[in-house]
Formats: sequence, C-alpha cells, structure tokens
Amino acid sequence: MNPGKYVVFALDGERFGLPIERVERILPAQSVTRIPKTSRELLGVFDLRGSTLPVVDTRALLEFEEGERGCFVVVLADDRRIALTADRVDCIANFEAKEIEFSEELGTYVGKQADRLTLLSTPEEMIPQLLLERAIPA
Repeated sequence: MNPGKYVVFALDGERFGLPIERVERILPAQSVTRIPKTSRELLGVFDLRGSTLPVVDTRALLEFEEGERGCFVVVLADDRRIALTADRVDCIANFEAKEIEFSEELGTYVGKQADRLTLLSTPEEMIPQLLLERAIPA
C-alpha cells in the first residue's frame, strides 16, 4: 500500500481508508432502488445527475451487523463508479510509509497514527471481483 492521502470512513466503530485519488465524492445517504435477485451486498442503485450508480452495502460486504447508512462514498473501481455505504467520513489522513504495515494475520494493510488503527485498501480489494463483474456491469 502506498503512502499518501486516504479518505477515512467509519463503519461499525472501525476505521477504513481508501486512497483519495480513488474517491470521487462523498454524499449523504440516498434513497436506493433495490434490484431483484442480486446478492445482499448489492444494496441497489440510485441516480446521480443522470447516471445510475450501484450501491454496495459495505456492512453486508464485511459481514457487520445492519445499521444506519450515514453517507455514500463514491469510488472508482475497475473503471466503474460505485457508491459504498459508510456510517460517516471521519477525515482525510496522510499516511507515511513508516505508518503503514502489512498484517499477515489480517491479510491487509494497517495504517497506524497516534493510537488509532485504520485498515487501508483499494476499492478493488474491498469489493469482491465477482460482485464487480456480475452485479455491476461496466
């Protein structure tokens, strides 16, 4: 994982970071139209200025309990625009190389600042490839 700026969002009390260059915008949670016969991780779609965007339920994706969706984080993943649900966006944090380490136990990168840990990933690492390919057409 590269050092740099990350958009840090909260989900069920945990912190997650995505590279800032992969985050297009942050929106308040919107009304979503469900799509029949899709996986529970695909919450549905919503209209953003004439474009239909899929919404991935990040809580379901990461197997967290259901909860309030405070905002959508619109990301670019495999040349697709996708909204991820989040409780809230906390900040934009700058992680230096010495603050990032790979956790073998978790299989992911962890950013450490002060006494706070942030799981760092890209949208493609967070969203399973099968979901990107089948449920969210290019």
